[in-house]
Amino acid sequence: MSRLRGVLFLAGGLLIGLVAGGILLFGLPGRTAASRRPPPPSTGMAVADFELEGLNRKMNSLSDLRGKPVVLNFWATWCPPCREEMPLLERYAQVLKDEVQFIGVNYAEDAVTVQNYITANRISFPIWLDERGSVADLYYIDSYPNTFFIDAEGVLKAQHIGQLSEDLLLKYLAAIGVKP
Repeated sequence: MSRLRGVLFLAGGLLIGLVAGGILLFGLPGRTAASRRPPPPSTGMAVADFELEGLNRKMNSLSDLRGKPVVLNFWATWCPPCREEMPLLERYAQVLKDEVQFIGVNYAEDAVTVQNYITANRISFPIWLDERGSVADLYYIDSYPNTFFIDAEGVLKAQHIGQLSEDLLLKYLAAIGVKP
């Protein structure tokens, strides 16, 4: 009887091991490829669409901007390089408002903090709030600022990680067909 119990114990352990190994190897049952995180944005490919609430309390989606090039800047008020490049982005957002849409995506800060910063620094281009960081995760953002240059068809033409200089901004704007 004790030998039978040992065999059953061993067989049960193997079965549990096979199930656990299958889950690790193939994922949880019911999880489809569509529910997994998409690959990171890639130059020459369409960017993933998303929807976020703006400081104006309206919902916005990236796909709503199709037809116009987009400068999508991920930033935070606690980020010194973000704060330093913001006046440059504001200046070009004003000068090129009919040619390109600048969008600031604030990472994981509350609306009051962001609004106070935007008001104090006289930033006029739209700011969208990524309070949970879900869009930053979707775009594989791990450092700030991080700027995407998207053409009018929604295709990523360039990405810049770190603070933009005016020369770099002009180069990237040219890549999306905008000549200041």
